[in-house]
Order: sequence, then C-alpha cells, then structure tokens
Amino acid sequence: MSRELESYSATLVTHRTKLSFAEATSRLEKHLGVSPGLVSRLPKAANEDEFTSMIESTTLDKDFLLFTKVRHHDWMRLFSDTRTAPNTALYTIGNPLIARKIFQQDVRAACAVPIRLLLTEGQGGTDLVYHLPSSLLPQSIHSRSLFKELDAKLESLILKVLQNNTSCQYKTKL
Repeated sequence: MSRELESYSATLVTHRTKLSFAEATSRLEKHLGVSPGLVSRLPKAANEDEFTSMIESTTLDKDFLLFTKVRHHDWMRLFSDTRTAPNTALYTIGNPLIARKIFQQDVRAACAVPIRLLLTEGQGGTDLVYHLPSSLLPQSIHSRSLFKELDAKLESLILKVLQNNTSCQYKTKL
C-alpha cells in the first residue's frame, strides 16, 4: 500500500448581500434546474443521448442542477446551545455534462465537483460562500482551463442571484 500527500491552497469566496436569507435562497433556486429523483434516474439511462436529454431537459437554459439542499439550521436548532443558529443552507450544484469533460482529463477532480454553495444569514443580509473550483485542484491536475470555465459559470450564477446587491471577498486558505 502507498499513500501520497499533495498540498495546495484553496480560495474561499464570500459574496455579501443585503438580501434576506429567504430572498437569496428563492433567487438561487430560480436559477437552478430541479428535477426530484434525477440523480437516481441518471444511471438508468440506456445511452449517451438519453443521458444528455435527461440533463438538458432539466437544465433548460440554466448551467447548474440542484443535487441536494441541506438546511443546517433545522438540525442545529435542536440543541440548546444553538437554538438561535442563523438560517444556513448548503446547496450541492453541478452539471454532469460539464463534469464529464473535466473528469475525462483527471477523475480526481471529482473531489471538487459538484460544487458546494453555502448560504448563511448574517447581520443585515446573507452571505453566499463557496470554494473557487479552480483553486481546489492540486497542481498535478491538467484540466485547469475547464475549471476556469466552471469558475466563470459559477460567478455568473451568483451575479444573477445577487443583481447588484453584493460585495465580495476572496480568502485564500493554506
């Protein structure tokens, strides 16, 4: 057995908006393709055309699908020391047709895709937080250009959601 360790830094992006948590989540969900049970149906596709059709009929003109949404505040508020936990939802979003191109170059990129996007209620608004996809790759992965495209698509989604109600901070974690 062997084990390899490869260190790299990641960039955490925080968009701050004056939008309420409810408004921010509503706007985000309007820009995501949603099809309950899609993930469980995808492996049953008979061929490439059927698989592609399933994705495209769900995304329509959107770049991303909603895979999961976890409302952390629901379970956090069950505990006495976090009964006032802020509204917080973690979205897992992606698009298998985009991921396929990335994984063809290096399947280890699946450690960073699909994207996790956190919305959390703050003072006077909502923060949208995510790791910049291209920053999650070790130097040995060669699909950086595809990840830069993914960065741009994610940024475009965020800007549609926020529509001039934002400030942005980039934090690099080592």
